[in-house]
Amino acid sequence: MVDYDLTRLSTREFEHLVQALALRILGAKVEVFGDGRDGGREATFDGRTHYPEPDAPWEGYGVLQAKFHQRPRDPAANATWLCAEINAEAKQWLNRRRGEFGNTRRPKYMIFATNVVLSAVPGSGGIDKVKETLRSVASLMGLHDWALWHYDQICRFLDGHADIRRAYAAFTTPGDVLAKLAEPPSPPLLNAGLAVAADRLAIEVTSQWAAEADHRRLRVPMPVPIRWHWAKGMTSTVGVVANDPPRRRPLFPLLPGVSAIGPAGLWSGGLRDLFSVYAGVDGGRTVILGDAGSGKSAATILTLIEALAHRAGLAAQQRAAVPVPVLFTTSGWDPDDQRLGEWLAERLAVDHPFLRAEQFGDSMATQLVKSGGVALFLDGFDEMDPRLRAAALDDIRKPSTFRLVLATRTREFADAVVTGEHVHAAAALELLPVPAADAADYLDGLNRDDAAPQWTQLTAHLREHPDSVVAQALDSPLTLTLLRDHTDADLVRDLLTPGRFNVREEVENALLDRSVGTGEHRALLTFVAARMLEQDNTRDLAWWQIHRWVKRWHERAVRVSVPAVIGVVLGAVFGPMMFGPHGRYMVDGSTGATFGLVYLSAIGLVFGLLTGLMSELRHSRRFAKTSGNTAAFSLGAAVTTGVATVIAVGNQTQWGLGVLAGLSAGVVIWRGPTGAAAPLRTGDRSRWRSLASRFHPLSGLAGGLPIGLAYGFTDGPRQGIGAGLTMTFVFGVMVGFGRPSMQTATDPYVAWVQDVKRAITFGLTCGLALGVPLGLKQGVVHGPLAGAITFSAITVMVGLSLGIGSCDAWRTTLVCLQLRLQGIRIRGVSSLEVERDLRVLRTVGTLYQFKHPRLQDRLVDERSAG
Repeated sequence: MVDYDLTRLSTREFEHLVQALALRILGAKVEVFGDGRDGGREATFDGRTHYPEPDAPWEGYGVLQAKFHQRPRDPAANATWLCAEINAEAKQWLNRRRGEFGNTRRPKYMIFATNVVLSAVPGSGGIDKVKETLRSVASLMGLHDWALWHYDQICRFLDGHADIRRAYAAFTTPGDVLAKLAEPPSPPLLNAGLAVAADRLAIEVTSQWAAEADHRRLRVPMPVPIRWHWAKGMTSTVGVVANDPPRRRPLFPLLPGVSAIGPAGLWSGGLRDLFSVYAGVDGGRTVILGDAGSGKSAATILTLIEALAHRAGLAAQQRAAVPVPVLFTTSGWDPDDQRLGEWLAERLAVDHPFLRAEQFGDSMATQLVKSGGVALFLDGFDEMDPRLRAAALDDIRKPSTFRLVLATRTREFADAVVTGEHVHAAAALELLPVPAADAADYLDGLNRDDAAPQWTQLTAHLREHPDSVVAQALDSPLTLTLLRDHTDADLVRDLLTPGRFNVREEVENALLDRSVGTGEHRALLTFVAARMLEQDNTRDLAWWQIHRWVKRWHERAVRVSVPAVIGVVLGAVFGPMMFGPHGRYMVDGSTGATFGLVYLSAIGLVFGLLTGLMSELRHSRRFAKTSGNTAAFSLGAAVTTGVATVIAVGNQTQWGLGVLAGLSAGVVIWRGPTGAAAPLRTGDRSRWRSLASRFHPLSGLAGGLPIGLAYGFTDGPRQGIGAGLTMTFVFGVMVGFGRPSMQTATDPYVAWVQDVKRAITFGLTCGLALGVPLGLKQGVVHGPLAGAITFSAITVMVGLSLGIGSCDAWRTTLVCLQLRLQGIRIRGVSSLEVERDLRVLRTVGTLYQFKHPRLQDRLVDERSAG
């Protein structure tokens, strides 16, 4: 048994670790939460689990909460802290009546997981003290049972789950290394380094898509009954695809633990059989076809989750031979400019930043793709520009290193095959309509034993009249889930009224209309649907691209002018203070309150305009092709920093030298290290070590050397050395804190929060990095008050300018304010999250989509008609 240093984790990493353990220990019923609005829960579970004992499992709704102590102390103090945290949580649950989480279910079971060490002394130790608190809380809340996962318990869990332990460098132990050396050679898919990255990727993908599947209600209460059959004429014959009898060389090895699929297994099957086809076809290509609303996306997500569960259940050696399935839409892929494998590696690196961490290197995502360490589940082929589908299909046909599952509408794929060649040895499976009897059984399974008579009449109608208009309309997962999520007794009564609906489209439209609602709610969705197609011709909505919806020159000018006005106001406030009798700052021999007012206001105006322009331009199509913000962030930071350096150095030395120094500084910020930065630790020593690790000396030297030479050339060696050393530190820190975080943005809300945090961190760091040395210098020469004024002015102005210029959420907020003035009631991501909670919108990674393209098209038509 090994003791692990859990203090080396951040709060978010500890939560992520606990979620991964819960998925393994409690089973597939676990729903994990990211950084979004989860009501204080790290994970929930509902149904029958594997815990605490297989023969006496928990069954029902439960909540897992993580309690991470940033600075654990002695066991007695740890116990006191944890008891207070548990009592505070219990109070929140008991008082939860109204508000943001007013509808959160009261749990039947609760698990508290913590990183603190508790004493095991019987009777008086910390463990017994905390358990006594939990018994009291359980009595107040009416819990059936509870569990405490303290430090020692989590260590024992980690002993038994090496894949989770190895996925984080903090948990790698000498025993892991020796065990790895003692293992027989792994299959030639992944080496040790790639296997560690793949295991961590699998944990992140599982967390993301298990949560999304449960949010879409794909697994609970029960999945819609989906069946499929072989799609004739789309690919090679069944015998060639099954390679039975063998007539060609296998293109991919079968996945460990899965049998080869035979011809009979390809003719027809159900939802669970899709995984058997994906894993058991040596051609490595599966195409899931279907009409609009047939359940392609749901089938793809559930198959991906099953593939992840299969991989997680294998031993380490076998797991190294199983690729990690990842799901993306085709958004951002231009097959004329980029091969599918290159685009996949780019998306992996953007959506899972830990793959760019220093322990892996910048090329880990590319290595995973080239080695077959990932399998691509690709949705949205039918949404691509028709001119690009042929090129995309041509790329898909070519031999590759990774398995592929393609979900697309039947007609669009058939058209692409007609204009080109089919995908050799691919399994083409077409989803079938849901028979009326199966639809009735599904709806019966949703009802309580006291269901309203109308529901019983509806299911009876489906069984007795399978050819009726209503039965025909309810033959798809789309309409069945719409009926499940957005219906009431009046709509059911309408469905049963003879002659109320004449064709299936009328039934579908009634269900779609009911899901959207009326009034401002509907007006907002109508506007969003239209703008998505008008501006970008896309089904994917990236919140950081919303500014394209309001892009007339005067509207953009207003957004650009806002930071300019802020800059002028700050310059007018700080200028007289900084250059006046108390600040005594001087530029090229000039000083005084009047000069400071004019000079710093002008500087604020220039920086404000520059900040606004970069905010508008850095996410143009020329600069940003993917959903990632790293390149755009670096561009905006580089331009603003470069101009700041030109002004600062040019004023103090010569303008020619200032321009050279500014160019150097801009290039340093733009082309600095792109690898993801490890999160800041919170332990007493690890915090300072992690802060020091953010400093990037090479970038600092590249920025500080030309500035030092500029000052040395004009003011002498002493001034040059001082300025050079100071700016080496400044740029080393700026580049380090400008690097992206390793934390994965699992959904748009988390991406919004991360963007705000990164902008604040970068702006504050840059402001302090420049304000502290200049303030100290001014303080030494003219006294503490002058130093404090200089420090405050530079920190606020530089920090605010760079923070605004690098923040997408700022620009999106301004756009939403403009839209609200036009009568569109949108509050940014919070409004879109409301629609997601109502299941009108769904998410694919950091992108929003309408629940179904037909709903978006209907809203667009409604806006055009209006």
